[in-house]
Amino acid sequence: MRQNVTLDSRAGTTEPATLIELVESSAATIFNVLEEASLGLVGALQSLPGSRRADALRLLEIACRDGLTSNGDLVGMGFVGAPEREFSAELQIAWWRKQGTEIRTKKHVLNPASDSYYDYNTSEWFATVRTTGKPYISAPYVDSWGTDELTITAAIPLSVHGVFVGVMATDLDQGRYLKPIERLLLKDHNLALVDSEDRIILSSIPVLTAGMSLHRYLKQTDGEPGTRVQSELTHWQVVELL
Repeated sequence: MRQNVTLDSRAGTTEPATLIELVESSAATIFNVLEEASLGLVGALQSLPGSRRADALRLLEIACRDGLTSNGDLVGMGFVGAPEREFSAELQIAWWRKQGTEIRTKKHVLNPASDSYYDYNTSEWFATVRTTGKPYISAPYVDSWGTDELTITAAIPLSVHGVFVGVMATDLDQGRYLKPIERLLLKDHNLALVDSEDRIILSSIPVLTAGMSLHRYLKQTDGEPGTRVQSELTHWQVVELL
């Protein structure tokens, strides 16, 4: 569960460090969900011969359906395999998506010759996890391969016998996931939450909308950033603007 946070003693203000605590606890909750959901799959891949990988897929589906049912922030969940590993087509990308009260399998086109080819290997959430070997959570972006709506993707690396085999990932309802963070941020009038590239995720300043470059805004307005506090888990930052 997300930890409780305490407002600064000054009425109507929120300390940047307090906001970062909530950012980190929210991300940690999602990473824990992914870790738990991956246990059956990783165990099966470690012990089962290739001919019985269908058992691994069955365990994965059960875990993903459970995760999507029990956590309202999650709208999609599954396993995405490293391209160089020998997985069946069903397991290369095994993905389930919540649609209303139903959970359905989501298919992706993996044929490079197709106009609909899904080159996930170049996606930031996959490439970053592969390179760093650490969990990753994206800033909101348009999900061109899903609903064409804003989403947030979180992913953790999976290894079998010390070898990277892919990621366990989930798409989040960005509005619902960010709501507790936004509620706390709006208690102050000069805070912005930005990603690792200084793009706005949330802001209590009306002219700073999602996706804008904070650096460009400050340059255009001769503004100055005050305190910056970074989440080591997500690399998002809270900036106090002077």
